[in-house]
Amino acid sequence: MNIAYLFFEAKQLIDNFCVSTYGEHADFSDLKKIGIAHTTTEDERFPIQVYVNLIEKQVITQVGNEIAALRHYKNLEDMIDNCLSDLNFNELTEHKTIDGFDFELIEILDKKALFTNGRIPDYVLPDGLHKYELRGGDTEDFYTVEKSVLVNHSGTILMCEPLEFGKNDYIELDENTAPNFLGIDMSVSEFCTSSESKGNFCPYCSRNIKNEES
Repeated sequence: MNIAYLFFEAKQLIDNFCVSTYGEHADFSDLKKIGIAHTTTEDERFPIQVYVNLIEKQVITQVGNEIAALRHYKNLEDMIDNCLSDLNFNELTEHKTIDGFDFELIEILDKKALFTNGRIPDYVLPDGLHKYELRGGDTEDFYTVEKSVLVNHSGTILMCEPLEFGKNDYIELDENTAPNFLGIDMSVSEFCTSSESKGNFCPYCSRNIKNEES
């Protein structure tokens, strides 16, 4: 099919969606970054922007400064058939939440925490929880706790209490302070509303745990 016609059809579909959804025509000044959806996360802390890249045949969902989803298509015809012909605002702005991660209860540095193998983007982190990352060493599974680990990332932990790093950007772990896996799967809300969080006030669900237990 003629490439010029495919570009015309793609732009027409995008423009029709923007007009019907926002009452405004799409901006085609940059074919690599055509905005088609914008909103915020439920807590309104992070903007959500969705762009179409007609040159690279991509649809990008960005939450805050992070790429939450990247859809890539073989060519314009594939993009038109499997995306642009059926644009849906809710589907475009859908993104992973904290409930989409699997956590296990651990004890680390004499504190209870939640552990997951993967990285957790900032935009899913509930306000008030503290995120730290674990670095693996050559001879140890977990060598340090750090605010952010780029290389040798071995897991992520969530805590209701902040860690004190002092002058260093890391805390070294040994056999006494390394993660102790307790064999209990637990969600973030379960962790924050249980005594395991060791906090009187839960920042995740805004409940006063001490008053409820008394």
